[in-house]
Formats: sequence, structure tokens, C-alpha cells
Amino acid sequence: MPAFPRKVPDSLVEIADPIIEILGELVPAADAERARSALSRMDVLSVRALGLEVVLPPHPPACDISVLMPPRDVPEFARVGHDVLVSLAMSASASDSTWWELDTSVPSIPVGAFIRSNKSVALSVVRSAAAREPALARAVGTLEDMIAPYWHGHGRLIGFFPGREPSPVAAALLPDLDREAFSIIHALSSGTTIAVNPDSELIMHLAKHLNGSAIAVAADAEGRTAVSWEASFWEREQAMAEGKWTPVLQSGPVWGDATHSLSALLAVQGIHTFDALPTIRLLSGIDHIKIGPSGRVKAYVGAHILMPGHR
Repeated sequence: MPAFPRKVPDSLVEIADPIIEILGELVPAADAERARSALSRMDVLSVRALGLEVVLPPHPPACDISVLMPPRDVPEFARVGHDVLVSLAMSASASDSTWWELDTSVPSIPVGAFIRSNKSVALSVVRSAAAREPALARAVGTLEDMIAPYWHGHGRLIGFFPGREPSPVAAALLPDLDREAFSIIHALSSGTTIAVNPDSELIMHLAKHLNGSAIAVAADAEGRTAVSWEASFWEREQAMAEGKWTPVLQSGPVWGDATHSLSALLAVQGIHTFDALPTIRLLSGIDHIKIGPSGRVKAYVGAHILMPGHR
């Protein structure tokens, strides 16, 4: 597992660095430096989770980062020049949380924010926050039209990247509570610009071994849309703690060129406690695997910081 410090570190960099080291060539040096710069201003105990999103071969390596924040908290890297994102986070329910994402694989480092909520009102909150920027509002409107028939259930995630180029992007995650992801993907594909192939061998492999999945839908201000598929365990923290991803990520033909990256992903798994704060646990490992159009595969890895009273 990553060599995390024994004492609670001064910033998230000291949590990210051991993971980056293990991931090796999956994290380009420039992406790592941009990630360190953003995380250096963040206290470890101010977040609930840290994520690194890496692209698996044969596609070119890239790494973006994300942090899960408590309700209505705004990370240091988004406090200046990101008014529409701050508005979104502050408008969320006190029972919600926010995933803040940074495209550290891009020199301009676009920032995004996504409300994680069990309430259907989250969609209207996103619509209201986006209304001040016409291009962003168009992206949200297109997204809303796509997801409206499926916007129900728990664990929903929705938000936007106002500064994505060449156009603002809105996105949502639809949890597959009824095990109907593949039929929904087929239904969405007819009106979507690009979509994942739900019949691929890798998707069949992951669906066989994992009990959780979701559909990721994105739309930009020009009306372009995309549909991807995510695979996970419903109990993600338990999966990290118990090494449940090990049989899923066994080398084999189904992984193609990504086979040589699997050992690095598995090496991130582990449980860590800090010397002076034994009640705080750090669970590290794979959160989920995302397969997008053209078969592009991303692995989301990182660390969940568990404190008493938090889940």
C-alpha cells in the first residue's frame, strides 16, 4: 500500500504523492505538478476523499484530481474566479456534499463542481446556478432533456465545468439501482453524439464481478452529448478495506494493453491510521472504473478519510 506519513500531514500533497509514486507512468509529470500545486493549499482533514483519475493504455496517460467536500465548503483552488461554482455549492442542501474536480491533465486546469444528493431538487439547483451564464445554461438544458426519464433514486451526482474548452460541459451520474444500465445506454445512444458500447468484453467482465454500476451522461453548450458506463462495488470503502478489487483486476486478454497497469492499481489498496489520531482511518484503493466512448478506460483511485461520525 502507499507509504503514507505516520503523522497527519500539513497538506493533501503528502497523501497524493505516495499514490502518484505507485501509479508511476499513469501520471504524467506535468499533471502531477499541477495536482501538487492545487493540493498544497488544502488541509487533510478538510476533505472526505481525494481522487486521482488516470487513463489506462493504450490511450495516452493523463491524470485529473478531485476532492469530496462537506456541505457548502469550497476548496482553496475554487475560491477566486469561480463564482458560478461557488454559487452551486452554497445553494446545495445542508445534507448534500460536493465533488470538486480539477482537470490537471490540461494546462488551463478547468474546475468543476458536482452536487452529490439523494434529492430530486438537485437538478433545479444546478439549473438555477447555471442560469447566469447562457452557454452553461444551454449545456445544462441539454443534459436535463437527456436524463429526465431516469433522474430518480439515491446517490445522484450532477454539476458542471464552466471553463471546459471548447465549450462549457454539464454532467450527471445516474446510479443503476434497477440493473437496467445497458438498456438505458441503448435508449440514450440513438440521440447521443457518442456513446460507450455496452456489449464490449471488458464491460461484460466488470459487470460479472462487480455489484454496482452507473451511467455517466455529459452535454456541452453546442449540443454535443456523450454517455459512459461506470463499474464499482456499492460498498466502495469496504471494497478498499478488504481488497475486493483483486480478482476483478487480474491480468488477461480482456484488459488488452491495460494489463500492465493493473498491478499498480491494486498496489494502492490498503488501510492506514495516524499515530496521534488512531480514530481516523485512511482507506486507499480503487473507487471505480469508467469506460467511455471509443473504449477509453479510466481508473479512479485515491483515499477516503474516515472520521468518527462520518461515513
